[in-house]
Amino acid sequence: MERIYLDIGNSGFKLFKRNTDRKWTLLQKGGDEDAGQIAEYVLSLNGEADPIVCSVREDLLQKFQSKLNGRSIEIIRTSSIPAKLLDYETPETLGVDRFLACLGAFSLSSSDVIVVDAGSACTIDLMTSDTVFRGGVIMPGLGILHNSVRNQLPELPNVERQIPARWPGKTTVKSLEWGINGAFLFSLKGFLKKYMEEYSEAEIWLTGGDSEFLFQSLREEYSVQRNSYLLPEGMALFSENYG
Repeated sequence: MERIYLDIGNSGFKLFKRNTDRKWTLLQKGGDEDAGQIAEYVLSLNGEADPIVCSVREDLLQKFQSKLNGRSIEIIRTSSIPAKLLDYETPETLGVDRFLACLGAFSLSSSDVIVVDAGSACTIDLMTSDTVFRGGVIMPGLGILHNSVRNQLPELPNVERQIPARWPGKTTVKSLEWGINGAFLFSLKGFLKKYMEEYSEAEIWLTGGDSEFLFQSLREEYSVQRNSYLLPEGMALFSENYG
């Protein structure tokens, strides 16, 4: 039977299916309020194996389960991860999505991987070629930075996710683009540089909603790969080997 994979993240739900050619399809996407819609869709998929779920939001997970009319699901939790695969001092606080995204990148490369997941939060994590998650960085995502300026400094204009062609900024818009997008990008580059000093052969993978911005900004300086499906890739590999 084919499997479906549900990611419950900070901003809502994403339901995936891997096709027979091993390529991924995003079946459904929804916000916090859409647990019922996602559950109804899952229940409509007669003949599918039990969904595999990972969640960083226990409240949304419980809401989703309450709508399933008793249908069972397979939940990948941080506590499911074998201790030997974690070089992390507080595994009980680790978001399982960080580990799984790294595992997904590893499955596509089989080398040391640095995974930048540029979502609501931006995580920059390392998994070495022995499949051990080594930890990383959690910082505000680019959307949070834009929203913070919009909410806290309402007199300033809204700006696009782009780096100006000229330095320094010669208008308020360009100055703000440097201040938001540039600050985010330069911070990320600093962390990548720190990783590469020790793991110079590591492959850099980008995923998450702002991965296209990062891909365009980094590709001339770094060898980077972008993949929107690292998390379900990791979920599939984990379920096959450790589920």
